[in-house]
Amino acid sequence: MFLLFLWIQFFICAGLIFISGEKIALCADKISKRLSISVGLVGFLFLAIVTSLPELIVGIASVTTVDVPDFAVGDAFGSMFFNLLIIGMLEFQLQQSKKTSLPILSSVEKTNIFIILATNFMLLICAASIFLRKQYGLTFGFLNIGYESFVLVFLCVFFSKKIFTSQKDICKDADIEENEDLKKDHLWLKFAVAAAVIVISGFWLANVGEKIVSLTGWSKTIFGTIFLAIATSLPEVFVAGAVLKWGIKKGRPAAGINMAVGNVLGSNFFDVMIIPICDIFYRKGEIFSHVAKGNNLTISLVF
Repeated sequence: MFLLFLWIQFFICAGLIFISGEKIALCADKISKRLSISVGLVGFLFLAIVTSLPELIVGIASVTTVDVPDFAVGDAFGSMFFNLLIIGMLEFQLQQSKKTSLPILSSVEKTNIFIILATNFMLLICAASIFLRKQYGLTFGFLNIGYESFVLVFLCVFFSKKIFTSQKDICKDADIEENEDLKKDHLWLKFAVAAAVIVISGFWLANVGEKIVSLTGWSKTIFGTIFLAIATSLPEVFVAGAVLKWGIKKGRPAAGINMAVGNVLGSNFFDVMIIPICDIFYRKGEIFSHVAKGNNLTISLVF
């Protein structure tokens, strides 16, 4: 009976995230006009950060509360793998709408290629660090924080600046009257409320998933690298799906595609930054020295 109650909570969380995803899509479109930036950049910057927060919160809790760094690292890398599968889901959703026969990736902005390359470059640094530490027993860091964490933070700032510069675009289809109307609709408050519902529901979803795993007796490996990764990736699933649905419904499938793909790829980009943050919170040493080398297998699946 308790297990059934947990599954009910699980689906309630999923429903809240999906409904909020549709609301946040409308807000994101207005934000692109308000700030005169592309919808792809809004998806990368605003939506990706929002949907990545559950992974961040779960990661910090994994190294501080339950003291299992493999949960934090496995969740981050596993979520990135499952996020890429969302692209296939979006492709199916788009083709079912019969709005276009072109593949979904043919409609995305070219900047997404740079986002993928930047993410893979940072993942390569993570893989090299895990290999050197586990294969040769090397340790390199400062104040129990690995040097690679400092490098990842620097690269994140550097690549974010490059992405913002390349993707910034003047929104020529919004006139002055429309922009004036946008200033009166409490846009940022609506966005904040929808984002808060997504973050809280995402964290609740992960906690419910943990209890389900405990009751079913699944192993920690399955929980850390598979089920937990799927649970914390569900915000990306529902938000990306809701954003694409919004674009199709409004007769703007290209805008929905770019915002959804920007959300997915942006989430992967920011998921890499969970590693240095968790490294700071993990006080027993450099985090990559205390995780299984099997995490490199997950990284290879993301490439």
